Amino acid sequence: GPLFGVQTEMKGPEYLEYNIAGRSWFERLSYNTGTMYLCGIILGGSFGFVEGLRNAPSTKFNIRLNAILNKSGRRGSRLGNALGSVAFLYSLVEGVQESVQLERYTSGFDWAPPMIAAGTTGLIYKSTQGPKTMAVAGGIGAAIAAG
Repeated sequence: GPLFGVQTEMKGPEYLEYNIAGRSWFERLSYNTGTMYLCGIILGGSFGFVEGLRNAPSTKFNIRLNAILNKSGRRGSRLGNALGSVAFLYSLVEGVQESVQLERYTSGFDWAPPMIAAGTTGLIYKSTQGPKTMAVAGGIGAAIAAG
């Protein structure tokens, strides 16, 4: 019989669409950025909590609580924004690589696209600090991606 009075003419099971290639680049970008932002807020906030607890100017509860909240907010937001920005840039560079089909040119070298994306991310992230710092950040990113 009809469910809730709605007639259906389904002859078989209804399947959800599934992308064999995985998530789209925008889904990966959103997921990576949000995950890294959350991790940064948690890690930075934890570090700020300990720092505020140790460096409180007084043993009074209200003063100590204020120091903890100030340090947690400062450290958590900075690290969250930094990690979220890096994840955003990395995912964006990966999306560009996917759209220009970099795999065609690096076939057989599965390690190359992540290393290129990480190196490029480091270069872009530190682009305001000068060429020497850009080169170091790009090298660190490529080295991390190389494992």
